[in-house]
Amino acid sequence: MTISIGMLIPPKLGGLGIEAVANWAKAEGLGALDLPVDFAAAAQACKTHGLRPGAVWGASQGQLLSPDAGKRAEAVSRLQRQIQAMPAAGATVLFLCLVPENHSQTIADSLAIFRETFPAIAATCEMAGVRAVFGAALSHPGLHTRDLARHVRRGAVDGAGRQL
Repeated sequence: MTISIGMLIPPKLGGLGIEAVANWAKAEGLGALDLPVDFAAAAQACKTHGLRPGAVWGASQGQLLSPDAGKRAEAVSRLQRQIQAMPAAGATVLFLCLVPENHSQTIADSLAIFRETFPAIAATCEMAGVRAVFGAALSHPGLHTRDLARHVRRGAVDGAGRQL
């Protein structure tokens, strides 16, 4: 079994354009590149240069935890469309950094919104064969993996509404 080593594209390197980045990554021996929200062109560049798509940065992440139901619904819809398009591009990993738009929003409030919002996202991932990975920006009070794990142990449900 081979494991592709890849990277998130730093902004300065990304400024060179995806074709140049993919060419450089292949020349350096990398096997994958993490892709931006609008991933189609980057996925094609990966394919052209013999790389595989790494994780795709999830769309509308800050709005997924919005207390505004309309913003949240649009964010979920946009993310679901992104997830559904990923397999055709060879992408199977979605990266979500759950930091609310309002950085003063409490983790408790974010977890309550997460519990309401995530089942639809999980169901879409399951149907598309996409795995979601979670992270958080260290400079903001987002939902860290440890918070999500605690929340799941307290009775969260999966995308089909089954108790976890």
